[in-house]
Amino acid sequence: METIQLLILGGLLGSASGAGLLIDSVDAAVGSSAIFTTSLAPTQTPFISITWQIGTKNIITSNTGNFTAPEYEDRITLFISTGSLELRNVVQKDAGTYRVTVIPAAGPQMLGTTTLTVQDPVSNVSVTINNTDLIEFNSSVSLSCSASGSSLSFLWLNGSSEVTSSDRVHLTDGGATLTIATVQRFDQGPLRCLVTNTVSERTSEDVYLPIIYGPYDVTINCPHRLEAGQAVAIVCSAESVPAATYSWVFNGAELANNSELLLKSSIAKSDTGKYICEATNAVTGRSLSVEHILSIQDFSNCDCMNAVGRDSRYLTFSSCFLHFHSNSNYPAHLKGFVEKRSVKEQRSDVYKITKPEVNDLYVAPSKECVMGKGSYQLAPEWSSRGHSYVHHQPKTSGETLPHCELELQRGQHHHLHQHQCDRARVHQSHLLDRRTGALELRRLVSEDSGEYTVTITPDGELQKEGKTTLTVYALVTDAVIHSPSLVLIEDETFTNLTCEASGSISTRVWTKDGHPLQADDRVSFSINKKTVYIHPVHSSSHGNYQCQVSNPVSSKTAAYNLTVNYGPHNVSIVGPYSSSLGQRVDLRCRADSIPPALFSWNFNGNDTQVNGSVYVIEHLGLDSIGNYTCTAYNTVTRLGNSTVLSLRASCSAPCCDKYLFANHCEDIEVYSGR
Repeated sequence: METIQLLILGGLLGSASGAGLLIDSVDAAVGSSAIFTTSLAPTQTPFISITWQIGTKNIITSNTGNFTAPEYEDRITLFISTGSLELRNVVQKDAGTYRVTVIPAAGPQMLGTTTLTVQDPVSNVSVTINNTDLIEFNSSVSLSCSASGSSLSFLWLNGSSEVTSSDRVHLTDGGATLTIATVQRFDQGPLRCLVTNTVSERTSEDVYLPIIYGPYDVTINCPHRLEAGQAVAIVCSAESVPAATYSWVFNGAELANNSELLLKSSIAKSDTGKYICEATNAVTGRSLSVEHILSIQDFSNCDCMNAVGRDSRYLTFSSCFLHFHSNSNYPAHLKGFVEKRSVKEQRSDVYKITKPEVNDLYVAPSKECVMGKGSYQLAPEWSSRGHSYVHHQPKTSGETLPHCELELQRGQHHHLHQHQCDRARVHQSHLLDRRTGALELRRLVSEDSGEYTVTITPDGELQKEGKTTLTVYALVTDAVIHSPSLVLIEDETFTNLTCEASGSISTRVWTKDGHPLQADDRVSFSINKKTVYIHPVHSSSHGNYQCQVSNPVSSKTAAYNLTVNYGPHNVSIVGPYSSSLGQRVDLRCRADSIPPALFSWNFNGNDTQVNGSVYVIEHLGLDSIGNYTCTAYNTVTRLGNSTVLSLRASCSAPCCDKYLFANHCEDIEVYSGR
């Protein structure tokens, strides 16, 4: 009786299992190792028995000793403290379901199963291209990725970004084939194909698509202001493949220069004006231009002896721009009348003109004027805007001015410093009201942008300070929309509209036929909305496009009529379906088509030789009753569409015999009498 109880207990113990003893699956590459790790913690008391099997075939059993199947000798390691197993030099036939049975010294028997998947590692990854003659917006290309291995997955990368499917990008063959329906310059790469499976991954070499595009971003590199006599190189550049060719226009006249470089060894006043550089891509047929305004200042004819001294503190220059650098010699005609002296905390030199008619006036070369008790100084870039002087005129020569200080600076640079706060002082570049500290800047340039700080120290009062930010925008001018000169056919061709303008551009807003242009499955925009891409064009793409280019101080609008050849669509015949015998019948055929469709007519399947939109039946008779087919044909799209109108006679007594016209009449009234 006691023995029977032990057998029953042994059966109960044997039926227990170890839930979660092994993970569900293990992946391994051919030639590598597979490790089947149990969830058991190492134990100090050895297990009574550990058995591993694949299917029903025994691999190893460990109890009083280790019993290993011959084909697994030297290929496995059993970790007796946890029951885990390592299988080395894996081959394809090792794939299958593995089972472990662990009997501990105390506790129930534990079972675990897992599935080993053996895969060939990824190798030999390569990419082939079916087209190397690629023009932006006009060409398509397919890239095919091939590799060796099992259970392969494919991923395409452009640079570091994943390539995903879109209206113009298609992934087929499980992702192995990448097709770009209409290439853009951003598609040129580097493109790579990443091939993976659960045990390995490999990447192809970088592939670059030879896309012909441009020109884009045409720029002229040259200062806007120069002094006469300087050498200058005016450089035009554009982003274009192949390299763009260049042409120049100066003040409306073409220049005999076809390079990107205009060299002038000694620039003159006559070189002032508008320079236009046009970049052209000979393959795409696209051109793009940019303007540059160059101003030349000529001081060679400046006669400083034309200066007229009004009293001991004031000087008026009638035609003279006093302009020479502190490290250069002063004009020869001032020799004997000028002595050099330095001004505290100033980098420029000051010249004291002692000629009697000038009478004790201090002039710094293009940087500051010092006039008796008052002083006025300008930053170098401000002094080049006209005469570098200030006409300071008190009410009377003996006027006593209150003492105060006013200082204005932009960023870290001082632009104005005054020690005499009387009335407003006028200068060609600005107007300062010293009663309020207000400043009016004139003839603004982009360099005037920045943060301005004003500090006012009234006599005997606390210092006051204020800050503001000035942003100077160049007025928007010369707005125009460019588009490739292509014959556009619905659902076949692609195009783009590029909005160009001169000046400071903050925003571009596109409209079509007076309504905002929105991105959709056909329409997309460049990042700055400079270019609209339509891929492919549709009948709805036909119309008037406008681009409003603006900044906070100005705006310009450019317009472009885009012609899309489409149709014929919606072919219809306008006319009666029935008419009385003997009446005139006009049938008019209509269709939506650009260019207008050509029409032809068939009657009951026979050509009528009528090739206009209107078919006229002068007198409806029995021989005119039947099916009229109008066919519309577009000579550009080479498409045709047809529609049919069934014409019947509408009869009433006594015009119609029920039996004679039974197959040709509508609304027949049956009546007695013949």
